[in-house]
Amino acid sequence: MRKSMKCVLALLLALPMATAITACRENEEVFVSAMESTGLSDIHMLTKYGVNTRRPIAVRGHGFRESDRITLVADNSVEIPTITSAVDENSITVSVPASLQGGRYLGRLERADGRIFKLGHTNLYWVLDTDVPDREGMTVKGTVSCDGKGIPGVTVSDGIEVTQTDENGFYWLPSQKKNEVVFVSLPSGYCTADKSGMPDIWRPLAKSPADVEQHDFSFNRLEGDDHVLVVLADPHLANRGAGSSDDMNQFRNKFVPDVNATIARYRAEGKHVFGITLGDLSWDTYWYQNNYKIADAAKDMALINTPTFHCMGNHDNDIKATTDFDAAAPWRKAVGPTYYSFNIGRVHYVVLDDIEYLSDGTNKLAENATIDPVQMEWLRRDLATVTDKEAPLVICMHIPLHGHPGRSESGELLPKTQLTNADEFLAALAPFKKVRLLTGHTHVNYNIPVGSNIIEHNIAAVCATWWWTGKYYNNHICRDGSIGGYNVFEWTGTDYNRYYKGMGKDRSYQFRAYDRNNIWFKPADWLPNQDASDPAVLANFNYVTQDYAREHKGDEVIIDIFSWEDSWKLEVTENGKTLPWQVTNWFEPLHIASYDLFRVNKNNENLAGSAGKTAATSHLFRVVASSPTSTLHIKVTDSYGNVYEQTMTRPKPFSLTMD
Repeated sequence: MRKSMKCVLALLLALPMATAITACRENEEVFVSAMESTGLSDIHMLTKYGVNTRRPIAVRGHGFRESDRITLVADNSVEIPTITSAVDENSITVSVPASLQGGRYLGRLERADGRIFKLGHTNLYWVLDTDVPDREGMTVKGTVSCDGKGIPGVTVSDGIEVTQTDENGFYWLPSQKKNEVVFVSLPSGYCTADKSGMPDIWRPLAKSPADVEQHDFSFNRLEGDDHVLVVLADPHLANRGAGSSDDMNQFRNKFVPDVNATIARYRAEGKHVFGITLGDLSWDTYWYQNNYKIADAAKDMALINTPTFHCMGNHDNDIKATTDFDAAAPWRKAVGPTYYSFNIGRVHYVVLDDIEYLSDGTNKLAENATIDPVQMEWLRRDLATVTDKEAPLVICMHIPLHGHPGRSESGELLPKTQLTNADEFLAALAPFKKVRLLTGHTHVNYNIPVGSNIIEHNIAAVCATWWWTGKYYNNHICRDGSIGGYNVFEWTGTDYNRYYKGMGKDRSYQFRAYDRNNIWFKPADWLPNQDASDPAVLANFNYVTQDYAREHKGDEVIIDIFSWEDSWKLEVTENGKTLPWQVTNWFEPLHIASYDLFRVNKNNENLAGSAGKTAATSHLFRVVASSPTSTLHIKVTDSYGNVYEQTMTRPKPFSLTMD
């Protein structure tokens, strides 16, 4: 063995008494007893230290000099210099840098003359410094930490004021406490324990505006940028019972197992999974009637087996309150802030409350689609903390920016904004190059590009048509024909793959094809409980059935592609020949049969103006075949590279359980 290697082994095996190292010829090292050469003696380094940037390490002994310095050497040989805060003959006290990682270190004392002394090994672990000093004018303060170590640069807000933690993980806010909460924008690279199903990123503010209160947040590390986001819109839980829509049974025993199976599949692949809802967890109309309020809905949402963020919907307000702020008070108490932000991987997420809810204390007066001025200013301040405008920005809110779009005669989307301050909102998003809006409220699917940097994904409802079609025929159909379900975003860095997942269906089930020749709604078949000669019955029947109440022999095929984007590709072939298609804005026949005709048959319900009535959908396609019996091959290629195919054997019968 080379002599220099022997010297190294001697260093590692030496007893933890101070030993000097001096350089020799030919790159060799010789160890000299500290007692004999320097006057250092009785050196005592503890076997472990709890540290933070304001809690120093003290090494005891005799013979220290003012010029002495201590370096920590990790097991991987990385050297960490410390900052000397005090030295006297009997001790040296040093502070560690914020970049230090907890673990085992060799302590090394360095003299001004170049000599180096081994002090022994110690284990360092971070402990949180919770002694946050007061600052004048600051009424809310606290710490943000991981593994006992403060996290710098984390955004903290009360919904009005926005600040960031300092190098110690400390924050201060000059809060008037008007929103009654303080929340942290979960930093990238971290996760947190659940708080009633929602990540623990907020605290209620309980003291008066003049009193200082401290609220601390602790996170765990999350490795990697890739993650899966499961997006749920409009559960509408109301405890309506088996005699009504049977919503709780369907949610707990059908939807929850479905979404948890999706989550489990991703977890088995080693992926991080998060959830977010897009509002209407509850149903304000039934809060008092069925004794099932937002706190109850939040508990049921916790059955979803992953940390789930929540967005407030119009039906999540207290109908007995007479101001928008007071109507949201139960939400703030049970669920958390009505607007906030968080980061996962490379994505900055913002959750907004875009509803102005007005009531006279008994009845709703208005549910205006708007972002109030205080929230808009907060949004600008929050987005100002995001330095990378190239990275994805995802905005989640209940009421969509655009209403359900129609189409022109040539098939172009005809979107129309419905937020009262849409221009101001879009201006706030303008600096970002990749913005995605995730919205709900409509119970239908549609996707609208906005300029070159924004796409709005409006997502159909978990409850489909308020759980009714699941109750009637167990087919769980939304107003546009989509299966009630949710969106899944698979994020890889700054890119994502997206698909719509219908409850009880495989992820490959993305469209349904109808043989138009076999859709003919006749009163005798669909209204057995009504007198079809009654003009009122016939009027309601004709209103809901549109042009499906007549025989059709045009060999036409209708294809409903649930979450279609105009950047996708549809190919229909017949005997190897490509057929042209036309996209239309029309009514989906399966929902007409599953909901509208059921209601007319039951009590001759007039569905004009009904929220549950079948909606004209912008993702209905028409193809004309050459015969009533030819087989068609249908292929949909989405903009994310997924391909969905179906061979349609015709004639294809129409039924309430068809795929």
